[in-house]
Parts: sequence; C-alpha cells; structure tokens
Amino acid sequence: MAARRAAIISATLDSISEQGFASTTIKVVASRAGITGGLVIHYFGGREGLMEAVFRSMLKTLSERMILRLREATTARQRLQAIIDCNLDPQEFDNMREGNAWLAFWGQVRYVACLRRIQRIYQKRLLSNLRHELRCLIDADNVQCAAVMVAAMIDGIWLRAALSDWTELSSSAARSMVRSLVASITDQHQANITLNI
Repeated sequence: MAARRAAIISATLDSISEQGFASTTIKVVASRAGITGGLVIHYFGGREGLMEAVFRSMLKTLSERMILRLREATTARQRLQAIIDCNLDPQEFDNMREGNAWLAFWGQVRYVACLRRIQRIYQKRLLSNLRHELRCLIDADNVQCAAVMVAAMIDGIWLRAALSDWTELSSSAARSMVRSLVASITDQHQANITLNI
C-alpha cells in the first residue's frame, strides 16, 4: 500500500511539473501511474486529497532533511546555515521537477484551504527555527524582524529562480546570498555591542 501511494504521489509530481497544477487531474495521474482513476480515489479520496498528500509528502521530506542537518550542527550559526541550506537544497532548487511543483503549490495556497493550512504550518515552523537560532546571535528586540527578513529572502529567491526557469541562480549562489544577509544582521549586532561597551 505504501509503495503504491508513493508511486501515485511521484506520478502526480511529474504531472504538476510538466503540465501544471490545473491540468493534473485524477485521469492524468492514473494514466501516468498505470492504474485506474478509481484506485487513485480509493487511496486519496479525490483530487484535493491527492494534492494535499503530495504537498505533505514534499514538506515531510524537507522536514526530515532539516532535522538531520540540525543534528549535525553544534552552534547557532551552523544551525542557521543548516536551515538555509535545507530550504535552498540543490536536490530541489536545482531540480526543475521539484522546483516547479513547489511553485505550483505556493500558487494555490490562497485558494485551497487544505494547502493553506499546510503552508501556514510550514511557515510557522520555519520562523520558529530561525528565531530560536537568531536569539543566540542578536538582541531579542530584533529577532522577529530578522527571522521574517531571512524567511522572506528564501521565499523571494525561490520565486525569482522559478520565474527565470532556474537559469538566473544556482542553489550555491542562492545559499550564498542568504548567508550574506544573515552575516550582515549578526555582524551589525556585534558592532552595536562593541560601540556600547
């Protein structure tokens, strides 16, 4: 059962990447997976349930990758870097299949309630992770603003890359840009501390 669900999710990702969200129907997915539409409905309850399962699967993969990277980091700076690297991972950022799928889902979150709920959970978790590490590096009054700024840059880079069909930025360049932003925030804080001593 798990293998069949995974195959259907993979076929859905292929369709979303190649044909877009709106054109990815139960019939299209079933044809790609080599099964009947009724079997897709049996597993997922319909198109909305299928899309929710695919979106959850992508976020689960991202979360698992982040947990592993955070375990390997020992300092706040390293953990911040792990968060950045995971969200701009070359496995997804430099892979048009995953990149197109992410963009398709982000475009739908305002209109599909189940996707909006999942996206809000993801955004809250990202901000929470960023705030937790930034608290160790900058003063408490600036933590929320800095976390939102870093999260916005990650999202903005994704959008910019997607709109250029992933030709303007590589994962490496994207991660370097966000690292520079974090360094400027934390270095400014350290400079302010020095001036106040």
